[in-house]
Amino acid sequence: MQVLSLYHATTTALHCLFCGTAVVPDALDDEGLPEACAHTLFIAHPEGCEYLAPALEAALADRGYTLADGTLTADADAGDEEDEDDPFALLTGMPFPDQLVVIRSAGNPQGLEIWVGFAPVFD
Repeated sequence: MQVLSLYHATTTALHCLFCGTAVVPDALDDEGLPEACAHTLFIAHPEGCEYLAPALEAALADRGYTLADGTLTADADAGDEEDEDDPFALLTGMPFPDQLVVIRSAGNPQGLEIWVGFAPVFD
């Protein structure tokens, strides 16, 4: 997995590096809603998830995690409770070859951050 961090880039749209689709629009754009493409694994932030790809949702379910109202929660028989406290580690720890994660941060004083995971499409 590779991580690309963009600091002070809240006005920069994030495009899929595989197909070019604008996944997270420019923050100054009125339409401002994230829209996943076929390569998007997740769109998330420290407070929760906006989108999880079906393959990622299934991988998380196999480890005992579910997504409800944007929040990942561990089932009673889930492996590591510490993962639930660190959603970034949980999302990026899934077995997707050639995964790329882009982190867009506003920095202080806003402290806003969004994480977008991409991977090639496999048939």
